[in-house]
Amino acid sequence: MNALIFDTETTGKTDPGLVEAAWIPIPSPTSIAQLAGELVGTEGARNTVVQRFNPGKLMEYGAMATHHITNEAVAHCPPAGTFRLPAGISHLIGHKIDYDIGVIDAAVPGEGYGQIRGIDTLVLAQRLWPECDSHTQSALLYFLMPEVATALAMHAHDAAVDVGINLRILNRIVQELQLRGALRPQAGWTFDELWEISEIARVPEFMPFGKHKGLPIADVPPSYWDWYLAQADVDPYLVRAYREGGQPWPWPRPATGQSAPQASNPTPKPEPLAIPQPVQQPSTTPRFSFAARPRP
Repeated sequence: MNALIFDTETTGKTDPGLVEAAWIPIPSPTSIAQLAGELVGTEGARNTVVQRFNPGKLMEYGAMATHHITNEAVAHCPPAGTFRLPAGISHLIGHKIDYDIGVIDAAVPGEGYGQIRGIDTLVLAQRLWPECDSHTQSALLYFLMPEVATALAMHAHDAAVDVGINLRILNRIVQELQLRGALRPQAGWTFDELWEISEIARVPEFMPFGKHKGLPIADVPPSYWDWYLAQADVDPYLVRAYREGGQPWPWPRPATGQSAPQASNPTPKPEPLAIPQPVQQPSTTPRFSFAARPRP
């Protein structure tokens, strides 16, 4: 299975059309550390691919002010409907990657891009470093890599730059997950395992909205769940949090002072989120934790 670090620039917030796509091929988990290790200063990653497209509609001014791509700059580019991912891609990796997957799926609806598994570095960073007050890519640069942050952040929202930044962040995420025992050391893990950890990280611990916003999921009154579950557009990750009894992941955190156990077997694939599931009791065997690790 192959993965891409992937990013798009679009026409704006309303019905976003594809303007630019950039990606870095990640043939295997070992490629992450290898490619990140080749980065020097503010240089981009080798094999970065950048393509621009005519979205067939005018761009919003807010979008142009963000990525600095004008209507004139893409007027003679190929239509967005001609976009294609390389063959054999099983996973797309990026910050808020669901947005990018939605953009290319809408641009080329017949290719089935909406079914590709997305590994979201945003939710992983939020779980791993809750002490950071912002989890945008630029903020994480200043938090994790201050030595290159200013130079790189100045060019953020250029898709080619953004995928290079994401490669750096992804490498730090993988290192952190290995330190905590979520991923096996070196390259003894798969993209599917990283995807599942990303899925687990999406499951909220606290109610994200409404009159019970901020309340632990397990403490939200049953009457509110009765109302919410009857809605037409429920969040499948919030439903999963409810059905798992308020547990954001099915493994308890290690006790204070106890090192995180090393994962030894591939993580079983989760059940489809759209299908209601019975409440499951947490496993008594801890595997990993998103608990904060003291920073040097």
